[in-house]
Amino acid sequence: MAGKLSLVLEELGLLPFHKSGFGDWLNHSKYIYRKILGTPDALAGYANYNITQEKLEAGQQKVLDTEAAHANRQRLKADAENATAEKNKAFRKLEAWMKKYLKVVDIALEDAPQYKEKVGIVVPYLQR
Repeated sequence: MAGKLSLVLEELGLLPFHKSGFGDWLNHSKYIYRKILGTPDALAGYANYNITQEKLEAGQQKVLDTEAAHANRQRLKADAENATAEKNKAFRKLEAWMKKYLKVVDIALEDAPQYKEKVGIVVPYLQR
């Protein structure tokens, strides 16, 4: 019986399968369920193994749910990467501004280094 099933699967174009990644697996899985559920002989073959049409439809739904979850994960990953890039850009701008600010403070308070501490610049004791 297993030989007959593999012949049916080959005839449907379901065998052999060489996966190379998640996308290939997903496309192949969707193709398998679509072909099997659309082919009465294949459904009859699976019924011989106590795999009903309802079980196959439930399996197909799990594959579709996996596809939706993967798409959502990819979207969230892209959003996180964009947020990180925006954060890094803002920090670079802030860092450039702080360098300019510290230069101005250094020049303005050159004669009164103790006031630098009021704006958050720690002055070593020997420089006072």
